[in-house]
Amino acid sequence: MFESYTLKLVRPQCHTRSTVNAIVEVDVDLGEVMSYLNAELGSCFFHPEGPFLRFTQGGKTFTLHPRHFTTGGLADEEEARKMVEFVQKLLAETWTRRQEITPSYRRGRELKVLEVYKLLPRTNCGACGVKSCMAFATGLLQQEFLLEDCAPLGEPERAPNREELARLLKEAGLRS
Repeated sequence: MFESYTLKLVRPQCHTRSTVNAIVEVDVDLGEVMSYLNAELGSCFFHPEGPFLRFTQGGKTFTLHPRHFTTGGLADEEEARKMVEFVQKLLAETWTRRQEITPSYRRGRELKVLEVYKLLPRTNCGACGVKSCMAFATGLLQQEFLLEDCAPLGEPERAPNREELARLLKEAGLRS
């Protein structure tokens, strides 16, 4: 789908781990493949007016825009380049098979910080590395944290909330 790209690595501002995010500028318009990819992947958040498409594959969340895409939680440049190759292959295969795919303009689920916050323990214990559960909820939506980063959420009595959060994050095309 795209031949050349420019890779920029950035460190998240609030992340407690030493990971990097990748911003990948591409040489073609990715807008045309998004509805086909949305149909193929299922658990995505697609905003056709934006346009952008967010999905999770292999534990990484990708957000495609017309001329660039992003992904985070990467160890280094080598992993970033592997993710670029993965996206390049996924887009190329989807585009090649587009005659067999009915495009989908289904939006998916847009998740709000308050929805996430209400399902968190709301203890403000700081075990996740931030001072409040509201900050953690924001970090979850920005893909700076995973559910497992919240120790109280791992307690057996909180399993229903943890499962609901995982479901909501998946529907929004985010990793949990």
